[in-house]
Amino acid sequence: MRFLPQVRGVAAADPNLHDLTPFAAANLNFLAILGDRTRSEPLDLAPLANARTLARIDLLVPTYNYARLAALPNLVGLQLDRFGDVTALAELRGLTELELVGLRRVKGLRDLTPLTFLDHPRWFGLHHCTELVDATVLTRWAGTLRRVWLRDSPLLDPAPLAALTDLELLDLSGSAVEDLSVVAKLKSLRTLRLTDHHPLPDLAPLRELSALRDLWLYDSSDIDLSPLAGQEQLTVYLTRGQSAHGADLLGPGSRVVSRGSRSSVAPRPGNR
Repeated sequence: MRFLPQVRGVAAADPNLHDLTPFAAANLNFLAILGDRTRSEPLDLAPLANARTLARIDLLVPTYNYARLAALPNLVGLQLDRFGDVTALAELRGLTELELVGLRRVKGLRDLTPLTFLDHPRWFGLHHCTELVDATVLTRWAGTLRRVWLRDSPLLDPAPLAALTDLELLDLSGSAVEDLSVVAKLKSLRTLRLTDHHPLPDLAPLRELSALRDLWLYDSSDIDLSPLAGQEQLTVYLTRGQSAHGADLLGPGSRVVSRGSRSSVAPRPGNR
């Protein structure tokens, strides 16, 4: 495998990839190994310990030897899929400087205590961590967190999120939040994702969010936008064919956009 000298980022999707050694000598800033659901043999990360220029790694396949990544002086972003058991998080303790952290399918993760080694994450995401209940640890990073994804965690208690007052993006898709009052405290929030909620909670608390510009409701049911009547400069994203009551009550500059379509449902002129 050969790389051009000027190449700084690579995304590989080769199901026959078994050795990461060639990437270590490529002077890359970004490396992504894309997912292959048929793959069962994990990749050894040890060769990447020599990839001193890497700043971000996205590994969407089974991997092991996570502790070797602590040797990378410039690494600030890491995403891991099909991670395995929560006990393996101990191998990441040397990565205190990570600013972007994304973990998927961590078995046995009920709270975020195993991640307290992180000093100042700015973007933090958990996907398909179905046993997660307590996210209180997020509050220790309230001063730095700007984007948080807590997807597909149906047991999650959202109460600690109220302390993250500088958040700009929050994704609670698939996490059955019943009351959005906690979200109403996030005055800097610009993007909120509530996809795959059944039923969708009352949206009335979102009227308190003057900075909110993008509301994603893909695949959610019982959508009533009338509590947001008069809201200005708000874009609501729906799946094509999804219906929403009260869309015509949104204020000037607001619209409802269907996924996969350029069409939008605009509010009636003059409605406030």
